[in-house]
Amino acid sequence: MTPDRDANLISWWLAARKRLVKDARKFFDSLVALTAWRLWNERNARIFRAQSTQAAALADSISDGLREWMRAGLVSNLENE
Repeated sequence: MTPDRDANLISWWLAARKRLVKDARKFFDSLVALTAWRLWNERNARIFRAQSTQAAALADSISDGLREWMRAGLVSNLENE
């Protein structure tokens, strides 16, 4: 489900979510939105503050954020449905 190099985010996102069962789409949408948000924050940190995060730490941050969203009830945990 990874995008091609030439794909734009919206067209890839819409095509990828259609391949999922309906119950998994909200989780997927949340994951894509959170990932895009964290990447945008990383971009801003690099440009405006000359700070960068290692890829593994950024991936951990995305995972942590998703768990926080699940605890807050903003994202359904697919394992519990």
